[in-house]
Amino acid sequence: MKPHSHVILVMELVLVLVIFISPGRLYSQSKTDVDIAKTKINGINVASYASALQVCKYYWNHSFDSSIRYANKAVIISKQLDDDSLRSLANIYVALSYYHIDQLDSVLHFCNNSKKLSVKYPGLTAKANDILGITYRRLGDFEKALKYGELSSQLFLKARDSLNYATSLGNVSTTLQEMGHVSKAIDYSLSAAGILKALNDSFDLAKRYGTIANIYLDMDDLAKGMEYYNRGILLVDSTKHKGLYITFIFNMATVYHQLEQYDSAIYFYNISLNHYRRVNDREGVAIANQNIGLSLIEQSNYQEAIGYLQKAHRLFSELYTKRNVADVLSDLGLAYARAGIPDSAEFYMQNSIDTAIKYHLVREELKARKLLYSVYKTKGDINNALLNLEAYKKIEDSLFSEKTKEKIAALSLKYEAGLKDEKIKRLELNEKLARVSNRNHIIVLVSVAMLLILLSIALYYRKFTQNKMLKIKAELWEKEKAELDKELAFKKNQLSSHALHMTQKNSILQNIRKAVDTILPEVPDEIKSNIRALQMELNKSLRYDKDWELFSKYFNELNKDFYDKLTAINPELSPHDLRLAALLRMNMNIKEAAAVLNIAPDSVKTARYKLRKKLKLTTEDNLMKFVRDL
Repeated sequence: MKPHSHVILVMELVLVLVIFISPGRLYSQSKTDVDIAKTKINGINVASYASALQVCKYYWNHSFDSSIRYANKAVIISKQLDDDSLRSLANIYVALSYYHIDQLDSVLHFCNNSKKLSVKYPGLTAKANDILGITYRRLGDFEKALKYGELSSQLFLKARDSLNYATSLGNVSTTLQEMGHVSKAIDYSLSAAGILKALNDSFDLAKRYGTIANIYLDMDDLAKGMEYYNRGILLVDSTKHKGLYITFIFNMATVYHQLEQYDSAIYFYNISLNHYRRVNDREGVAIANQNIGLSLIEQSNYQEAIGYLQKAHRLFSELYTKRNVADVLSDLGLAYARAGIPDSAEFYMQNSIDTAIKYHLVREELKARKLLYSVYKTKGDINNALLNLEAYKKIEDSLFSEKTKEKIAALSLKYEAGLKDEKIKRLELNEKLARVSNRNHIIVLVSVAMLLILLSIALYYRKFTQNKMLKIKAELWEKEKAELDKELAFKKNQLSSHALHMTQKNSILQNIRKAVDTILPEVPDEIKSNIRALQMELNKSLRYDKDWELFSKYFNELNKDFYDKLTAINPELSPHDLRLAALLRMNMNIKEAAAVLNIAPDSVKTARYKLRKKLKLTTEDNLMKFVRDL
């Protein structure tokens, strides 16, 4: 180490450690402070190093590209200062910047660099291990995630760093939850909450209570989930932390609806609705209106429910979210049916079915068919009731057939074989046409040489043959066009069916995981290890499997230049960004994308916001319309 002041170095290290000690907390600093900090970066000293990290932290909330640039400047300065502790910390900042944009390979690289440099600095090693743990969790490697998370917590505990110890316990809790060990996950989260409560850290404690609530909801313990939502919301400053506050509010409203406490659900949905209006989140406004309408239906307040649902329908139509349009149309049909107005109910449900069929929205058609069956049955229209019941059963059978994927694959192979046979036939026909053409020329030449009298006959024959060739070519073109149209329709069906299969597969696996969690305490100890191994496999299958490869194959066949156009706008789009964009192009809403990606709906909203920023869209631009028009 160079002979600069040890006291100054320690003070600066404490300062920058405080800057990133809690990644979930917003770092409040003015643009003026950042501009002043930028002027100090050009020097080769600890102050310029600290300023580079300060600017990097600021850009975490404004521009991730800039945050990476300034973190790398800190790395360069630390190398020139020849200080391993500073270099280790700068590498952590680079890793965190890459984590924000889902470049997880880069996160692993810079965290491992940090660990090599932090042998003498346990606090920095602990932080690097913590980031490695959450990164491996994102990658679906839960064993490594658990390993690094526990290493991190042990080092923080040894260093008596209570706040970071609580944070690492929370990260381990989330990993255990995703592995299916919900009881252990709650234990870790409660331990973290106890530490945060002792430290009077209300913001991080609120987030931890939210995590505990979500774990209880996964266990179908609505009462406990609501208890921790209430604890969390009491700790949140609704002015300073509006986003977290509204997340709590909307989640609480949904739980109240499930508990059939509709007055409370409507009250909290209205708070969310007012927030979405203020921030001009039109999709949020539409979803809140739809949920309020559904709660009002359960209260038999049909006229008011219809008003809210009509507003939701209008907004979804303007946003071009066809799946939501079909869904809210069937909800309108339900409202009219409950109100005893069957003709209007039939009108909206049939519109929902027509929209679902037009855009291949199978689940929405299933929902509307079932409701329309009930309407016709109530009216005594048995024929139409039976028709909709048969259609409902047919869709239901196709949705839950385990052989759907195999049938699609077999059909694809058969179709491709048919295309090859057709190409061979076309080649043979072209050869025949070529021979006919050559024979015509010979006939003409021989006719001219031998007998002029036969010229007229030869010319007539040539014209006749040419007409025949044109007719054959026209028939070939029509046939090829029909085959191309058929192929396009087939591939669209492949893509829709596969996306549906992924959603259903995740749903089935989640149900199996819940069932396994339920029976685990009751099975003998000697087979619990086998059950836990099954839990691990279920979680791996839920997050990362080869279905995405097949989905990408089908999607690329229909949208050949889509990814190229996106990366031309921003070459640093992550694979996660591209997957989300593909789902948006297929008109999937937040809930559907969350089901396919196996993440929370709130995470989808965050990912959509990040994607919007990376694509340089303004608040007036419609993200789904933008990706559809590419």
